[in-house]
Amino acid sequence: MKLATKSACRLLCAASMLSCLAYADDKTEINPDSVERTERVRTLSAQSTEPTASTQAQRKPNTADAVSKPKPPPIRPPLRPKRPPSPITANLMTSAVPPLPQKIAPYSGNQNNTDDEAPFEPNELMLISNDMDEAKKSANYLNRYGARIKIRSVLSGLGFVLSVFRLPQDADTQALIRQIQMDSPNLQMDVNQRYQLQSAGRESSNRKISSRKSYGATLIQWPQTLNCIAQSSLHLGVIDTQVNTTHPALLGAQVKSQSFIKGKPANAKHGTAVVSMLVGNTQAGFSGLLPKANISAAGVFRARGDKVEATTGSLLLALNWLVEQRVSVINLSLGGEHNRVLEQAITRVLAKDIEIVAAAGNSGPDAPPVYPAAQQGVTAVTAVDAALRLYDQANHGDYIEFAAPGVDVWAADAQEAGQYHTGTSFAAPFVAAALALVGREILIQLAVDLGATGKDSEFGYGLVALPQVCD
Repeated sequence: MKLATKSACRLLCAASMLSCLAYADDKTEINPDSVERTERVRTLSAQSTEPTASTQAQRKPNTADAVSKPKPPPIRPPLRPKRPPSPITANLMTSAVPPLPQKIAPYSGNQNNTDDEAPFEPNELMLISNDMDEAKKSANYLNRYGARIKIRSVLSGLGFVLSVFRLPQDADTQALIRQIQMDSPNLQMDVNQRYQLQSAGRESSNRKISSRKSYGATLIQWPQTLNCIAQSSLHLGVIDTQVNTTHPALLGAQVKSQSFIKGKPANAKHGTAVVSMLVGNTQAGFSGLLPKANISAAGVFRARGDKVEATTGSLLLALNWLVEQRVSVINLSLGGEHNRVLEQAITRVLAKDIEIVAAAGNSGPDAPPVYPAAQQGVTAVTAVDAALRLYDQANHGDYIEFAAPGVDVWAADAQEAGQYHTGTSFAAPFVAAALALVGREILIQLAVDLGATGKDSEFGYGLVALPQVCD
């Protein structure tokens, strides 16, 4: 009965071109006798029915065919294109990719970027990705341009992975990065920008004007005491040079510092001065605005020859750390050119309801905007003197929001004394301290209008002023 069933199945397979033969042979082992019987059945079937060309093409070859006929040669895959599409099929960030700046001053140095005057780290590319898998896929893609991974860091506070790549030594850094951006606009990357402190270099230790040491606090109506406020609950972040925490101005102050500097650290004068303006010891002759507040100070500035500079990479590490420290306000007394990677990092910090205050710049009224002060959401601060005159080297622009004292401001030096400092760097801490106490909208309402009526490109909304927070 079993043999009859198999024979019937094989006859039906030959007549209807179905794959019953494979089904029947799955049950038993094929031997030469069964193959011979199958060939006789096919001969009888062919005498009664003439197959068409289409049925011959559709017929599945049997075991005998596989043995007697040679296999066709393998089909070679098509050649890989010279420039394959990016593996990223969607924006890496939750927001749309920001457009490239409309006006970027072309790099005028030599093509291999060995010029020390370059505004970026030569032969380096910065990339941010949502997670490690995306970072690795992007790295494989960038390898085809000669980019090789140098450093990769998971920045959990900012919510992304930072990758730093080394580009070919003979590559034009800006040209190659722009080419990659054109090929793969979804990749969030840019040069490793260099940033400068926004101090004017007009420091003075002239004791003859010591009566004006606290003019800044008086000018913005800062209260002499803030006993009604639990200052210990306030937590501000500062990104600057390293801070000399042993300076007499900072004795007893709650300052936590962390270095993110690659190379030789710059002189600690600038960062120590800014922090002393916030939490300086009044008994040591420094009028700290919030002497009992907590400060997390991130050191990012290095000394490279006679230059003092920070990079996008160090700024991202510092921002990530300050987010993890849960600060409410971050003071950035620094500036440079627009950078897509830093822009995304700051956007994420602002989304966490952390205020960012930045110096408006000291390059003069005709200079282009300074970043990150010019980024939307960042509070840009310009400088005025004791007579409410605009600092003559301050940048102008629609991005400026407030003015604050920034000419001959008394603050700590690098060692154990104090001196007068000038620049928008030293105007920013006044606004940072105010934002730690009240909201930005309140400061806009209370600002003392200077210059043209309403918000203007020189003073913004006007001189920052603090409300009566303690009766």
